[in-house]
Amino acid sequence: MYPLIEAICSYVLVILGAIDWAVAVNTVATAVIALATILIWKSNKLATRIAAGGTMPILNFRVDRKEPPAWIIENIGKGVALNVWIAHEKLNGKVDEPVRDYNALRPERWYRIIWKDKPFKFVAQYTGVYEKRYTCVCARNVNNVLNGWLYEDWDKKKKKPLWLMVVDGEIKPDEDSLPKGT
Repeated sequence: MYPLIEAICSYVLVILGAIDWAVAVNTVATAVIALATILIWKSNKLATRIAAGGTMPILNFRVDRKEPPAWIIENIGKGVALNVWIAHEKLNGKVDEPVRDYNALRPERWYRIIWKDKPFKFVAQYTGVYEKRYTCVCARNVNNVLNGWLYEDWDKKKKKPLWLMVVDGEIKPDEDSLPKGT
């Protein structure tokens, strides 16, 4: 049994004697650095996703039961909704001209919206603080938030602000459409 162990040891010594140790150490160091780089990149990617998720705005439409035919659009997410475009789709599938709110909709804030026609579906397109685009679609009182925009051409058109009106040549808040207490 000892001759087998001696043969293996002598064979290992021959192999170890033939190795260029500088190249071996260099190769192992390069592999360790490459592995560390990959782990740091994955960790950074995960941290970025967590940070972006923690600042995601989520818009929600709901009926205002106090003053029909009004709707409430509220930000129930954790981030600020910027460049909010709102429109409604009729039963025939036609989307009316969107109206842009130039103000940011902060978390836990809401606005009251009044439409003349009874909307079939509400659509809100907005961006988060990291310029990520979102779309909220409300059909039959069911809200869905999607990544990206459904209507890419909305941001190329000039829109009137939703909660502002022109009074004597000055832009002022439309007191009738502003929510109470905000």
